[in-house]
Amino acid sequence: MGGAITLLEDEGVPASSDYDFQRWLWRNHPRPWQLREMSREWEAFPSNPLFSILLPVCHPEPTFLAAALESVLNQVYPNWQLCVWLDGPQAVKVQRLLEAYSKLDDRIKVGQGGVRCHISHASNQALGTADGDFIALLDQDDIYPPHALYRIAEHLSCHPEHDFVYSDETNLDDKEKLCRPFFKPDWSPDYFNSIMYTCHLQVFRRSFIDKVGGFRERYEGSQDWDLVLRLTEKTNAIGHVSDILYYWRIHSGSTAKEGSEAKPYAKDAAIRAISEAIERRGEPGIVRAAPRAPGCYEVRYNLVAPGRVSILIPFRDQADVLDRCLQSINSSELPEDCELVLVDNVSSDPSTKRVLDKWSEVFGSQMTLLSWSHPFNYARLHNDVVPECAGKYLVFLNNDTEVLSTDWLSALMEYAQKPRVGAVGGLLMYPDQTIQHAGVLLGLGGAASHAYRGSSLEHMDYFNRARLTGNFLSICTACMMCRKDVFSEVGGFDECFSHNYNDVDFCLKLHSAGYWNVYLPYVQLIHHESKTRGSEESSDDIERFSNEFNLLRKRWLKEIENDPFYNIHLTRDFEDFRIKDPCYYKAIPSQKLY
Repeated sequence: MGGAITLLEDEGVPASSDYDFQRWLWRNHPRPWQLREMSREWEAFPSNPLFSILLPVCHPEPTFLAAALESVLNQVYPNWQLCVWLDGPQAVKVQRLLEAYSKLDDRIKVGQGGVRCHISHASNQALGTADGDFIALLDQDDIYPPHALYRIAEHLSCHPEHDFVYSDETNLDDKEKLCRPFFKPDWSPDYFNSIMYTCHLQVFRRSFIDKVGGFRERYEGSQDWDLVLRLTEKTNAIGHVSDILYYWRIHSGSTAKEGSEAKPYAKDAAIRAISEAIERRGEPGIVRAAPRAPGCYEVRYNLVAPGRVSILIPFRDQADVLDRCLQSINSSELPEDCELVLVDNVSSDPSTKRVLDKWSEVFGSQMTLLSWSHPFNYARLHNDVVPECAGKYLVFLNNDTEVLSTDWLSALMEYAQKPRVGAVGGLLMYPDQTIQHAGVLLGLGGAASHAYRGSSLEHMDYFNRARLTGNFLSICTACMMCRKDVFSEVGGFDECFSHNYNDVDFCLKLHSAGYWNVYLPYVQLIHHESKTRGSEESSDDIERFSNEFNLLRKRWLKEIENDPFYNIHLTRDFEDFRIKDPCYYKAIPSQKLY
């Protein structure tokens, strides 16, 4: 589209009120001289794939369509073809526009159907005219920035094994200004089952699209989602280019502006596509609209591999805290095959015994009391106790938690039963209903911190990361489930992390072993912990924390510097997914996470 997109005014004043994003654009979008360099550099790539861009057209706004066509012509990487398919008769102005562009550049191919058959059919017809080894998608009212295909070609030169590549994206408002950027995580299969987050820009190896049968009719509105669900069952060679390579236009009737309300049929198609996908994978369940997240979904799986659950609760006195925790467990739905393993770390208060006697009568043989008389070491305590547990599933639960979700155990088990899953955790809240944990992000504060810590539940979070099921490198052990065999496989907790980061290190071992760690927003607990805990600690506490902090960095520096479920363009200074500003550095204080 040439120079029609406004990034910043010449004097550096932001062109929109989204100041952080405008600064990001100013720093990161290529300047004209950089684009000129790119137009020469691509020839040195080890391979120069031909990209066939599919553009199905149905009654577009001519000016928007012209902008889309211009954005393809303006690509600095020239090895492309544009495969346009008109879905039935179109306005004369549109016909003439496309005829003119096809004469202007022979890389533009235009075909037309006699009747309207909708987008899946039109996309397949466009695909039938494509010659490229890779297929890219473009909507009729959207725009590629000039360096889009260059970045994808560059990525494929470095990762020729990738069969599917996607990029970050942003919206384009009615004043031609860029807004609401989406800096995405790398491939996150459970997040993808909740939200179609890869949708712009997407590039597929042609042979894999053919293998899965192209776009399916009856999935209009969610046809891309259905395609990716099927394609990622055939390959795990998935790449993510963390750069904004797609402008999704906001206008009346677009999904970008109206959400799922713009295309109500898309909801039924999405539920059908996800439901069929989990059935194909042998993971049957129910797919439903996610509460408080329009256009997103929640998958509840059937329990096909139930087993005994061991809930481990270490404590030292604090009888009232323990009493509240056990009361909440008793009020929830406990499976018959469940044991509570309470681990007493040298309690001395007589009231603690009274609480234990009370709940021993309630739970009977389901409750076991063990004594552990060593100096406190969270990792060692659990490593010593786990062999005593009879459960197939282990639940690590802090004594200062209060369960709110009645079906919390079955919900956790739905995911923990899967061979591909390591640890599963839920949403932890402070007593004032602000968030304590919605997944762990690596790199924050120099090591790790909890997503949205201290934020209100009503806060409109970043593309529903706190409201949707998703994958994280780590889950908090204040409430975490995993299979006992998986715990043993990775060697349990590292006892060098006696107080801090033992769960982060454990989850990173799971991730390194090929397991996915999962966060569930609908498993909710109160964590009765002070937000300012640790502000008055001894010199020994501070030294121990520093040692464990440094050990985590030494062992997992790669993950700390680039968490695949975060994004390199998002801040390490705050927990709310704001854009990183290299001109500002104020790391969040080193702190305990629990």
